[in-house]
Amino acid sequence: DTTFTAKDGAVMAATLTIPSNASSKKMPAIVMVTGSGPQNRDEEYCEHKPFAVIADYLARNGIASLRYDDRGTGKSTGDFILSSTLTFKDDALSGIEFLRSIGCIGPVGVLGHSEGGTIAFIIGAEGKADFIISLAGMAISGKETMMRQNEQSLDKLNLSQADKTNSLKLIEIVFDEMASQTRNGVSTPLNIEDLAAKNNLSVPQMVVQSLKMSQTTRGPWVDTFVTLNPREFLGNVKCPVLAINGEKDKQVFPDNLNVVKEYIPQAETKLMPELNHLLQHAVTGEVSEYNEIRETISPEVLDAIQLFIKNHSK
Repeated sequence: DTTFTAKDGAVMAATLTIPSNASSKKMPAIVMVTGSGPQNRDEEYCEHKPFAVIADYLARNGIASLRYDDRGTGKSTGDFILSSTLTFKDDALSGIEFLRSIGCIGPVGVLGHSEGGTIAFIIGAEGKADFIISLAGMAISGKETMMRQNEQSLDKLNLSQADKTNSLKLIEIVFDEMASQTRNGVSTPLNIEDLAAKNNLSVPQMVVQSLKMSQTTRGPWVDTFVTLNPREFLGNVKCPVLAINGEKDKQVFPDNLNVVKEYIPQAETKLMPELNHLLQHAVTGEVSEYNEIRETISPEVLDAIQLFIKNHSK
């Protein structure tokens, strides 16, 4: 267990894992970046600890790692609620600097899951990592991702086609208004009923209420996310890239890899059969199924990660 200091002075509580069987004094290492929401250093969810499993597997293969509690989570200080994807990117950069200060560490990369995968792309575009690994990291825009997720949720409500179409139109208008505010440095709760009336949209009350609730809990994270478009920086990534998506991912969809390949030609992209967003073998891939799965992370994913790091650390 150790700590490092973030750009704004927050103290990040972390675990540094150094393999006992390292074949050189300049072993490769990764910083692990969690997905969205406050998570501890193991990215613990549904009784699984995927980052702990990855750290253990890599250590057994001669690769060091640093994983840390998100700011304001676990033993880390700082304010999570007032943070955004870009804040979390700066935290990961501080982790890279910490690893580079350790004498036995050689090449340093970033491994991120979900939002952490997008952060890995940003760090790669800034030229701050020797290699990056994106596990289900978003390559399309935040708005597109949320629109697709909302469309999928509406499909489960048995709405009429008109109600679904109008709901999606209103959701898109809300996202566009939020993005416009954010670009102008403003964040004021939107009046959902007024937006529906102004655009002559008849929308089910449950959808209106959900959108109203989203405005009361709105903060820097969602404001940044709705304006985030990785296509604007993916082309600047020049380091080696491994991007993995599960074939049954219902949060960051499999065609995400097409965008990665389009903008980062040198990227190794792997679409893993039968895997969900958490990179577990799944039946449906739905979020509701996560709690039923005993596997923490697919062995094929672990193997692909360590082979990639070894191939790009010689």
